[in-house]
Amino acid sequence: MSSESGVAAKLDPKKDSQLSASGYGLDTSISDGAVWQSAFNPAVPSGVIRLQTGTNPPETCKTEYFEPPLLADGKNYAAFHNRGLMVDSKGVAWVSFAGNGRLGRLDINKCKVRSGPAATGQHCPEGWEFHQVPGPEVKGGAAFSADYSYLMPMDLFDTTGLGKDVPIVLGSNSDSLLAFNDQTKKWTIMRVPYPIGFHARSADGRIDDPHAGWKGKGTYASYASGPVWTQEGGEDASGPQMVKFQFRPNPLAY
Repeated sequence: MSSESGVAAKLDPKKDSQLSASGYGLDTSISDGAVWQSAFNPAVPSGVIRLQTGTNPPETCKTEYFEPPLLADGKNYAAFHNRGLMVDSKGVAWVSFAGNGRLGRLDINKCKVRSGPAATGQHCPEGWEFHQVPGPEVKGGAAFSADYSYLMPMDLFDTTGLGKDVPIVLGSNSDSLLAFNDQTKKWTIMRVPYPIGFHARSADGRIDDPHAGWKGKGTYASYASGPVWTQEGGEDASGPQMVKFQFRPNPLAY
């Protein structure tokens, strides 16, 4: 969690600088066409990259870089080691931080600085919000979630039945998908019950029949391969599977 490995600390504000980072989650904003990517390495703090291609790429390409903000102690970050990233219909980026189990919300419209020598990654703390994922935390020190997240889907079109623009965090250690409502700031946990076991790496929604209500749509997630082999019953217990999640509008809906 130390700030010593942060990219921003290594830049010379008097010069144009190249940032090198390993990309992971990738999405394109349907609101403005910007390309977003999570930069998960170095893991502390990790960052978010936004690319606007302009009218004549690559000459007009412009890239912005954002890091989760430092805490008041000046040493630790509000979140770190991101994996998944998706963008909602309003152009707000949602980031799944596997390092300490936080869902980050980045609205660059709130940024006071977007360019210039001060735009080194730590220039927009006002644009960030962080939400702790449900479940237990690791004991003995800083706040780390016992769950582990990976890539993440964004339910833009209410395929699950929880509303539009719902970011979903993959609870790889909790047999679940974790959906977040930005209006209520509450989580909905979609858990596959024990002893079936469930270890998702990604998920996506689909509408098969827009006139069939909740029956005509759903969110699908697959089992990841490695952890399946260590489930009860071994590799042959479940094999590759797909899980479909649907929400009825009320318990008696048919």
